[in-house]
Amino acid sequence: MSDGPPERLLPEPVVKDLTSLSYVTRWRLVKTGQFPAPVRLTAGRVGTPESQVRSWIAEKMAAAK
Repeated sequence: MSDGPPERLLPEPVVKDLTSLSYVTRWRLVKTGQFPAPVRLTAGRVGTPESQVRSWIAEKMAAAK
Protein backbone atom coordinates (compact mmCIF):
# COMPACT_ATOMS: atom_id res chain seq x y z
CA MET A 1 0.00 0.00 0.00
CA SER A 2 1.34 3.46 -0.89
CA ASP A 3 1.60 6.46 1.40
CA GLY A 4 -0.21 9.18 -0.52
CA PRO A 5 -3.03 9.73 -2.87
CA PRO A 6 -3.17 7.50 -5.93
CA GLU A 7 -1.78 8.74 -9.23
CA ARG A 8 -4.38 10.76 -11.09
CA LEU A 9 -4.97 9.69 -14.69
CA LEU A 10 -5.92 12.60 -16.91
CA PRO A 11 -8.43 12.19 -19.74
CA GLU A 12 -7.45 13.29 -23.24
CA PRO A 13 -9.25 16.68 -23.15
CA VAL A 14 -7.42 17.67 -19.96
CA VAL A 15 -4.03 16.65 -21.40
CA LYS A 16 -4.85 18.70 -24.50
CA ASP A 17 -5.73 21.73 -22.34
CA LEU A 18 -2.54 21.42 -20.27
CA THR A 19 -0.18 20.95 -23.20
CA SER A 20 -2.02 22.79 -26.01
CA LEU A 21 -0.98 19.90 -28.27
CA SER A 22 -3.46 18.12 -30.50
CA TYR A 23 -4.16 14.42 -30.10
CA VAL A 24 -2.24 13.59 -33.28
CA THR A 25 0.83 15.56 -32.21
CA ARG A 26 0.85 13.85 -28.82
CA TRP A 27 0.35 10.45 -30.47
CA ARG A 28 3.42 11.09 -32.67
CA LEU A 29 5.46 12.15 -29.64
CA VAL A 30 4.38 9.03 -27.73
CA LYS A 31 5.44 6.84 -30.68
CA THR A 32 8.95 8.35 -30.55
CA GLY A 33 9.19 8.23 -26.75
CA GLN A 34 9.03 12.01 -26.36
CA PHE A 35 5.73 12.19 -24.46
CA PRO A 36 4.25 9.98 -21.71
CA ALA A 37 2.11 7.15 -23.02
CA PRO A 38 -1.49 6.90 -21.86
CA VAL A 39 -2.67 3.96 -19.77
CA ARG A 40 -5.56 1.89 -21.18
CA LEU A 41 -8.29 1.75 -18.53
CA THR A 42 -11.04 0.08 -20.55
CA ALA A 43 -11.65 -0.63 -24.24
CA GLY A 44 -12.84 2.93 -24.78
CA ARG A 45 -10.99 4.91 -22.11
CA VAL A 46 -7.37 5.92 -21.53
CA GLY A 47 -5.71 8.26 -19.07
CA THR A 48 -2.25 9.77 -18.90
CA PRO A 49 -0.53 9.97 -15.50
CA GLU A 50 -0.73 13.57 -14.30
CA SER A 51 2.74 13.56 -12.75
CA GLN A 52 4.29 12.51 -16.06
CA VAL A 53 2.45 15.22 -18.01
CA ARG A 54 3.47 17.88 -15.49
CA SER A 55 7.10 16.66 -15.58
CA TRP A 56 7.08 16.82 -19.38
CA ILE A 57 5.77 20.41 -19.24
CA ALA A 58 8.41 21.37 -16.64
CA GLU A 59 11.18 19.90 -18.83
CA LYS A 60 9.97 21.89 -21.84
CA MET A 61 9.79 25.10 -19.81
CA ALA A 62 13.28 24.56 -18.37
CA ALA A 63 14.69 23.89 -21.85
CA ALA A 64 13.15 27.12 -23.13
CA LYS A 65 15.06 29.23 -20.60
